[in-house]
Amino acid sequence: MKLQTTTNEITQIGATQAQAFSMRTSRKMFEILSGLYSDTELAIVRELSCNAVDAHFMAGKETAPFHIHLPNALEPWIIIQDFGTGISHQNIYDIYTVYGASTKENTNSQIGCLGLGSKSPFAYTDNFIITSIVKGEKRIYNAFFNEQNTPSVALLSTEETTEPNGLSVQIPVKTEDFYKFEQAVEKALRFFAVKPTVSGGSVKWTDDKWTFEGTGWKSYTSFNYNECYAVMGGVAYPVDKYKVDNKHHALVERGGIVMFFEMGELDFTPSREQLDYCKFTVDALNNKLATIYGDLIAKIGSTIESKTNIFDALQAVSTIHEKFQFLDNTVLDGTFKWGGVDISKPQFYVRQLIAVADPNAVPHHYYHNPYGRSKVRDNNEVRFDCDWYVDDLAKGTYSRAKSFIKNNNSTTKRLIIFSDVVVKHLIASGFPVDMFIKTSTLPKVVRAAYVKSANGASVPATIKMYCISDYWRQSWKSANFDPANPPMLYLVKPAGETSNDTACFVKNDKLSKSLSDQDGIKKFLQYAGVAESEFVVIAERNEKHLVAAGSINFSVWLDELLNKINLPDTEDIKMYDTVKDSYRYDDNLKTITTKPKFKNLDEANPFRVYCETLNKVSKKVSPFKLIMNYLDISKFTTPSTPAPVVEYSPVMKLLISRINSWDVADLLTITEALENKDTNK
Repeated sequence: MKLQTTTNEITQIGATQAQAFSMRTSRKMFEILSGLYSDTELAIVRELSCNAVDAHFMAGKETAPFHIHLPNALEPWIIIQDFGTGISHQNIYDIYTVYGASTKENTNSQIGCLGLGSKSPFAYTDNFIITSIVKGEKRIYNAFFNEQNTPSVALLSTEETTEPNGLSVQIPVKTEDFYKFEQAVEKALRFFAVKPTVSGGSVKWTDDKWTFEGTGWKSYTSFNYNECYAVMGGVAYPVDKYKVDNKHHALVERGGIVMFFEMGELDFTPSREQLDYCKFTVDALNNKLATIYGDLIAKIGSTIESKTNIFDALQAVSTIHEKFQFLDNTVLDGTFKWGGVDISKPQFYVRQLIAVADPNAVPHHYYHNPYGRSKVRDNNEVRFDCDWYVDDLAKGTYSRAKSFIKNNNSTTKRLIIFSDVVVKHLIASGFPVDMFIKTSTLPKVVRAAYVKSANGASVPATIKMYCISDYWRQSWKSANFDPANPPMLYLVKPAGETSNDTACFVKNDKLSKSLSDQDGIKKFLQYAGVAESEFVVIAERNEKHLVAAGSINFSVWLDELLNKINLPDTEDIKMYDTVKDSYRYDDNLKTITTKPKFKNLDEANPFRVYCETLNKVSKKVSPFKLIMNYLDISKFTTPSTPAPVVEYSPVMKLLISRINSWDVADLLTITEALENKDTNK
């Protein structure tokens, strides 16, 4: 491709010596030149494929495909091979190895021009193989970094051959990058007029279907918002709407536009990843977009009428309403006809046909839901941007459809299912027979495999469960079902609830309120000494499987637990509540009763008696207090033992009141001193 150049006239005044800039050969400089690419795999495929197309043009084989071998486990390399003229031994050294050297910079018949693309493999690897066949001689070269860390080429072998002229580049690929190169081939060659043949793997070429077209442009229904390309030499450059005139922003955003330019009409960055938005390029884009806008308004009616079937015509009208709202209202509000039939309202037109075929029939539209637990949603909407199916199954249609959408990687995947009666009427009304796909072609739903649980029962290997989350989270978290180690307790999720934030509403006649949060359930599990991991929430349909595996319904378990509860004495609870006003109390009490000074106190010492009594009360009451807030005490028989009347001196009362706040050593020292002086009575 001819480079855009500018000639400058310079008048020097007083200059006595001039020195041209030069570039020192170094590994670092080559790394900079080879590191122009933000997507290395894509760059290699794009650059070498462009060279292959150029080689075929030079050989007069413009319509012949070149070849790509994809990397795989047995052959971990990518090969891009053309059947053009090959490169002579001399040019391998004079042109191929020189950065910036190119034989294509004076013609717009070829894509290359910068002399960088052939070196792009160095952005990924330190060495690769070049095989060139010219007039019956086959030479194999190794491109590598030499001892001075600069790129070099060495001739490995020469032999005679009957193979046709051409060039191939073989690049070793790491296992983790196999799929990246496959994706790169799909993306880089999306708009190539002639696709390559492929071996070593398979490529799913994007089946873009254009709705409108004019001279040098097409509009694609399948494009996403703000997806617009300028294609030159098969390379698609994304168009930045902010670089063109404001009046064209809506067309770039919503038009799904691809503009085709001849070689040399646009300029691009050295990496060939983006356009160079110089005045030359911006003017070309603005001129093309202005032409497209005029074409759309002028050709909408004729384009719709030229469609070969009613579906394509309806799809075109639907696209106008969805993607071209920015057009003149007189155009959008006009009457669109195909075959003399008014199709200005595409959905309404199809619904009328459905009602004629079967008044009770409704289409089933399934689509991917990126939010929430349910990954598939459905409604009765008629759409023209998805596949249409005819239901030919006696049963299992909708489970297959949902499974297909759920397991499809594309978040934009949709499908609509019509009954056989409706489809026959649609075909009779002009819809193509081959546009309707049989639902029997949808993959069968793979049922969960069954395995033996710990008790020998046959249960699904996978069951969706939710367990108590970390303390800082409120929602339930997913849990994996282990048939060999099923959870001890389960709770059935309330019917109709779809969120994993669902609270578990467990009620019992002995509870004063429902266990409507995780904290309540945690307290009962802790009281009973059951690990939190032993409790899960499941859907009703999975209950039978957990029962078979030996799990117990939490509500049943709770009944048994409540029947076994022995309430502490009322007076014990009162005594505990009197002093339980600090989180340090239990620790302080345990520390006090284990100290040697405490054990040396007289057994009748009031402070020792009080602490020992309180310690016993704490052990009885403390675990019970965990669940006290949830119990209806009136439903239990509460024992009551009159508390002994004990008279404490003012000093003793002071010591008791300071168990929570005074230092343990100080308390015991004071108590010991009082005992020795007999002043604690």
